[in-house]
Parts: sequence; structure tokens; C-alpha cells
Amino acid sequence: MIPNKIIYFNRNKEAGYSIKNVTDPYINQVKKFYSVKEVFMPRATAGLCDIITNLFHAIKNRDKKAINHITGDVLYCALVLPPKNTIITVHDLCLLEYHSYSKIKRIIYFIFWIYLPLRRCKIITCISLKTKTELLKYCPKIQDKIVVIHNPIADAFSYKGKEFNTGKPLILHIGTRSNKNLERVICAIKGLNVALRIIGDIDENQLKLLCENKIDYSVGAHLTNSEIIEEYIKSDIVSFPTLYEGFGMPIIEGQKIGRPVLSSNIDPIIEISDGSALLIDPFDISSIRNGFIKIIEDPYFRNDLIIRGIANSRRFDSMTIAKRYIELYKKI
Repeated sequence: MIPNKIIYFNRNKEAGYSIKNVTDPYINQVKKFYSVKEVFMPRATAGLCDIITNLFHAIKNRDKKAINHITGDVLYCALVLPPKNTIITVHDLCLLEYHSYSKIKRIIYFIFWIYLPLRRCKIITCISLKTKTELLKYCPKIQDKIVVIHNPIADAFSYKGKEFNTGKPLILHIGTRSNKNLERVICAIKGLNVALRIIGDIDENQLKLLCENKIDYSVGAHLTNSEIIEEYIKSDIVSFPTLYEGFGMPIIEGQKIGRPVLSSNIDPIIEISDGSALLIDPFDISSIRNGFIKIIEDPYFRNDLIIRGIANSRRFDSMTIAKRYIELYKKI
């Protein structure tokens, strides 16, 4: 029997909107076909009391006759949801693969966020092949449960043509955390006649580096979704030479608007961009610099990137992604 109700279990909104921004597009499409209930965890942090509170909230809202879909982050909720009709979406394994947390914290995270929940649920979706590969490295026995379904792009993003500012192009850099590689970008554009627009809070070291390298910069932080779209529209180049990602949404967002994107020659960026972005070595400042210069000085190359980027962004249409999830719901 095909279920007619989907319950989405989301982390607390105060924990950040990054996951909600990539689930909303396909959830809104699913609502056209199913009865949908969205549940948000009452606690945003991950202390013992917070986890227990969230687990009781999950118990209260679970439904044995519906599809229970954990959209990310609070994967431990699968421990109290019905195994036969629970789906988990895994976005990345950043804590295990990138951050240098203590051994105890890593073990606890692995057991209660990864190993036990994934062994218990019916189906696991990964947002990229890279996330799937990382997951199988830690849990090889769950391979038959995994399906790769990419993140969708919000319907609010659409093509907005803009004449490239050859005099002083505006480079839009997305993110300021360590993996977003802002420090190398700052060093790479030293001496170039460009303006740098940074999205995210900058720290004292980044501010010092900007001043030392005499960068013409501005900062936008805590922006709404509509304000983020405006930032893309105003930009000439999207800068995303990331060191680690589970997916890489700024690539698709920039391409959908119609901007050339500079990003990293690493997984999953190679998978997501599919030859439609300029990929550089994110650890090499000269590679980043030469990439920006190539986009700025070669209009034919730049326009080709834009055309290929627009075509690539169509793969991530919200209805296309929603149909993939609906196929899974029907199987359960």
C-alpha cells in the first residue's frame, strides 16, 4: 500500500537554515501529492538533555503508518522511529572527515549519529556520491540501503543577465568557515583590480589579512534568502574554492542566476559541477589567482562557463528531485 502521509523530522531552526533551504524545494513539491507534516526538534544543541528531549519529541510525532523522513543532522531520532518506514538523509560526514574533534566526541558521534541510526532505518539517501563513499568507509554493510539523490535548488533562483564589469569585477565569496578557504582567496586576489564581497562573519585574522593585502572588500552576514539571491545577481564571479563539502550548493545557485563559478577540483564539486565550472587546486594560491584572471580576461571562456552552468543547474530542479523521493516513498 502506498502511504499517503510523509512526516519530515527537521533539526531545530536555531541550529541553522542550511539544511532547511535544500529540503524546502522538494518538500513543497511533495505536498502536491501527499499529506505532509513537518516536525522541528525543540532543542538546537547536542547535550545529553537536549538529545533526550528531542527523542521524546520524535516519539510523540512518529507515525507507524506514515513515512518518517529525517532530513538531516538529527539522525539519532531514527533510534525511536519505526525501522520499516524510516528514511534518513545524510548530507556530509564533516565531523569525522574534516574537523579535528576529540577521539571521545568522534566515537560518540559515530555510534549515535551514524552507526546505530543507519543500521536501524529502511533507506538512506546521500546528497552526493562523495558522501556515499565516506559513509561506506565507516559502515560498509549498509550499501544496499543507500540511494544518491542530489539537493534541489530553490525555485526562487532564476537567470538574471548582467553585463560583466571588466573594469572592476565583483567577486562573491560564499562562506567564512575554515573549509570555505577565504584566506587563500584573499592572498590570491592581492594586486588585482577587483572588489570582494564576503558572505558570512569574518574573524580578526581574516580582517587582518584583508587589510594587509589591501583588498577592496565588503561583508554581508545573516542575510535572508532573498538577500542572498540579490548578492548573486549583483556579482560578476562566484568564488567557492572550498576544501571540504558534502555537496556545494553555491555552485548551482550561482549558475542558475547566470554567473561564472570558480570552485575546487575535489569531490563532490567535480560531480556537482559536471564540467560547467572552472575548477582549481584549492590549496594552491597561484591556481586560484590564475583561475580568477582567466575568467576576467577571457570573455569567450567566461561566456561558455555561463552557458554550461545554466544547463547544469537544470539537473537540480525541485520537481526532478521531488520525483526521486516520491519513488522511494512508494517503494516503502
